[in-house]
Amino acid sequence: MTQTALPKGPAHCGGAAATAARAEMTTDEREIQARSVLDSLHKHIALLDANGCIVSVNRDWREFGVANGATPEQADSVGINYLDVCNAIGQKPKDDYAAAVLAGAQTGFELEYPCGSPTEARWFLMRVSPLVGPHGGAVVTHETITKRWQLEQQRASLIAELQAANRELSDFAYVVSHDLKAPLRGISSLASWLISDFSDKLGEEGCGHLTLIASRVKRLSGLIDAILAYSRVGRGREERASVALGPLVRNTIDLLAPPPHISVEVAGELPALTIEAVKAQQVFQNLLSNAIDFMDKPAGRVVVACVRDASGWHFTVADNGPGIETRHFERIFQLFQTLSSRDDHERTGVGLALVKKIVELEGGRVWVESTIGAGTTFHFTIPASV
Repeated sequence: MTQTALPKGPAHCGGAAATAARAEMTTDEREIQARSVLDSLHKHIALLDANGCIVSVNRDWREFGVANGATPEQADSVGINYLDVCNAIGQKPKDDYAAAVLAGAQTGFELEYPCGSPTEARWFLMRVSPLVGPHGGAVVTHETITKRWQLEQQRASLIAELQAANRELSDFAYVVSHDLKAPLRGISSLASWLISDFSDKLGEEGCGHLTLIASRVKRLSGLIDAILAYSRVGRGREERASVALGPLVRNTIDLLAPPPHISVEVAGELPALTIEAVKAQQVFQNLLSNAIDFMDKPAGRVVVACVRDASGWHFTVADNGPGIETRHFERIFQLFQTLSSRDDHERTGVGLALVKKIVELEGGRVWVESTIGAGTTFHFTIPASV
């Protein structure tokens, strides 16, 4: 039974067989092979001799010339001095650098340049590299980068728009903080004076109305402060430094002054992070104040903890309060969203949105787990490199 010989593996392409195959190739065959390689590359390529004359171009070079009005003979370009062409169209930097490469004074260069057509603005990346071999010369490539250039232009444009928006936001913040809060302080003071000086004439109902006005003014002032704090996040005005979170959280707890029936504790050690200290305090202050203000147990307990995991630092603020329904998990992180009447709890609806914005700008994420009646745990992560 005759068996057909199977072809050998990769080794059959090397050794003596490969040497013999190369020896059998004629000069014309080698030239055809070299041209095929150049034609297979999706760049406009020209080979220059030591004097800068074009000795060969690839298919993309020729097709580009024809597409831009040249005849096939003109697009071939062989015999034309590339340096003279660059000089004639005013591309002096190309001329200088290409000449330096040909003279061996420079190992190569790159240049991005515009080359418009009647229908569109176009950009190209030009590279010139020395041609390896005894006769010298250079390889010139032109690559279309119009799409990249357009994206970069859209990005310098978007940055300009963002900077303008930030300036407008800063102006708005100034107006709000100075022109709006001043009359609010006046209203609050006036209500207090009326209660103090005319309580006997106003009666219980009248004093109650004025007290309500003072309460609403205080709420509006707090809302303005919260909105301003939210708008400042990410604008990079504060200095980043190494912040020891242990002392920061303990100071925040003292500032909040939880009532005697609520214990707030830190479990274990908290790390030091390179972060804006004000932003770190805002995160913990908002999470802790929520836990304290909504506590419904006679013996409330709030625990701050941190562990190191694959995502970096994983923080938790857990309480044994009333809990949050699952359907509200996304809503609570949105601006101006509260789960209870503002008359029951003086909340702005900005705190958790501020926490989310700060954490995400630091490269982390925030989420919540909760069981109705048993308590809530807020989680947030900060990358370890921060």
